[in-house]
Amino acid sequence: MKKIFAVLIIWVLFQNKLLAQFEAVSYDFWGNAMALNTNPGASLEYKSVFAIPFFGNTQVFAGNSAFSPYDLLAENTSFQKNVPIILSGLKNTDNLLLYIRYDLANVVWTAANNNVYNIGLYWELYNITYFPADLLRLGYDGNAMHLNDVFDAKYLASKTDLVQTLYFGIQKRFNNRFTLGYRFKLYNGLANAQTGGNSGKLYTTESNNNYYIHHLEDVDINVQTSGYSEHGDTQYYLSKLLLSGNMGLGTDLGFSFHPNQRTIVTASILDLGFIYFSKDIKTYSYHGSFQYEGVALQFPETGAQDYWQTLKDDFNTHVVKTEGFDSYISWRPVRFYTSIKYGTDNLKKISCEDFVDPKTEYSSYIGLTGFAQVRPIKIYAGASVFYEKKWSKHFYTKLNLTADNYSFYALGGAVALNLGRLHFYVTGDNLLSLSDLAKSQKLGLQFGISWISFKP
Repeated sequence: MKKIFAVLIIWVLFQNKLLAQFEAVSYDFWGNAMALNTNPGASLEYKSVFAIPFFGNTQVFAGNSAFSPYDLLAENTSFQKNVPIILSGLKNTDNLLLYIRYDLANVVWTAANNNVYNIGLYWELYNITYFPADLLRLGYDGNAMHLNDVFDAKYLASKTDLVQTLYFGIQKRFNNRFTLGYRFKLYNGLANAQTGGNSGKLYTTESNNNYYIHHLEDVDINVQTSGYSEHGDTQYYLSKLLLSGNMGLGTDLGFSFHPNQRTIVTASILDLGFIYFSKDIKTYSYHGSFQYEGVALQFPETGAQDYWQTLKDDFNTHVVKTEGFDSYISWRPVRFYTSIKYGTDNLKKISCEDFVDPKTEYSSYIGLTGFAQVRPIKIYAGASVFYEKKWSKHFYTKLNLTADNYSFYALGGAVALNLGRLHFYVTGDNLLSLSDLAKSQKLGLQFGISWISFKP
């Protein structure tokens, strides 16, 4: 078994195309009282959990897969020299990601029938913006350096969501081997701006009559927005927190399974749902084709011609801009998680009717986590290896090593501490970058305080 995990560690270290998820460190962390947030079927040590209001769970993640601040502002060089270097290595799938979650309430309790119930409310800001590498290089270099190069509008993609989510979950333990959890979500879409699924070609060719011919071919670009009103005031936006009119439904599913005494397998799918935006809508679309071969100068006797206005009118005739107020559906950024971990040493033995031998609870685990997320252009996936240790009933730690497109390898860590009935936890991603944030391409942090009670 140790040889298998050694191979897995080497594999993760050298896979530089994997993309990390911002909850890979906290996922299936045994000592975390908020473990149900990422897997409603997670094994939980606590009988009840009450998140301290305003301090229960806060989560922040920022990542840039293309470059770090240091790449732009490096010493012994200049900004002007750094920009073309960055643009030359830019890919159309590079992106900028920002994620913030703030739990207003989170309560977990175990009923007399041993079912675990979970109810809560949180705010979430999610933004992902892709860098259209080809178009950025075109804008910087100009057309002359990119004759006959085709630039595709499908890489114009961005999504921003500000959502308030109310949820209720149930976890049922069928036996000591298998636990299944389900969470129902009611989304309140406070704001949204998104574009994706665009099409169209932009390219430049040589001309017989002038230097170049610029082509816009079959352009179909759409932008959808909701949540902003020209007549809204502070009271108006505060009222949207209760009921914005942009509502949606979603679900989380997860399980934990013990195939044998030492091994635990988990999986979950989060935010499988949608929001129907019908209030404060504004949409924009651009459709058509256009060809431009430069200006043919004319010298009429009546006076100079307004060539710019003529070009503008010609462009608007062929590439039509439409503004509308049509309702639309925004799909949530679905996340997938799975893990397998293996107990390495014994902590204590307790009776277990489902195993032939007594069940053994282990104080340390080694394991592998896999994760993926649906994003506008393509599905991204990644993996990490971890080591988890239960030092006592009151102190837990976890080390996580992840490879992703923000950094080739990132060391993450988690700590959970119980002081009486107060539970504290903190997780961090890419911890080695804290010594020099300017060179970091990602940073994640999660922390919270809860009031707990232990299972008898």
